[in-house]
Amino acid sequence: MRYESSLVPYYQGDILEHHGIKGMKWGIRRTPEQLGHKTEKLKKKNRVLEDRVSKIKVNAAKYGAKAARLEQKSFVKENTATSDRALAKSKKLRYKANKFKIKEASVNEAAAKAERKILKNERLMKSYEMTIKGMQDGTIKQGESFVENFFMRYKVEE
Repeated sequence: MRYESSLVPYYQGDILEHHGIKGMKWGIRRTPEQLGHKTEKLKKKNRVLEDRVSKIKVNAAKYGAKAARLEQKSFVKENTATSDRALAKSKKLRYKANKFKIKEASVNEAAAKAERKILKNERLMKSYEMTIKGMQDGTIKQGESFVENFFMRYKVEE
């Protein structure tokens, strides 16, 4: 005999089936503080990531400034060059400037990656906090009364 209500587990022969929630531990009650421990870890990770982002951005600015200086120097040398040797030096300076620009771009990409991680952690923290806030004191009592009523209604006779 099977009961069609989607909220009620069904009894079939000698087996009572209920699949519950994956990873749920039966009989363990947790306080909202225990459930919120992940938010503290994420906040700590975000602080570390924010420090890393600020250091990375400082390095990127240094690379950008160095590239700009080298580019300016190469431009001046190129315009005032009187020999092939002076032109070769200006090309070498431009090459170095391009290397620093590439370094700056890669460092900025690392900063962007860390910032994306920070945003992801903030979204997770918000969802954890909403889950904890959404809990009510009566929720557990409602579940207990549902289980008691179910077993009273569909008492298994031995």
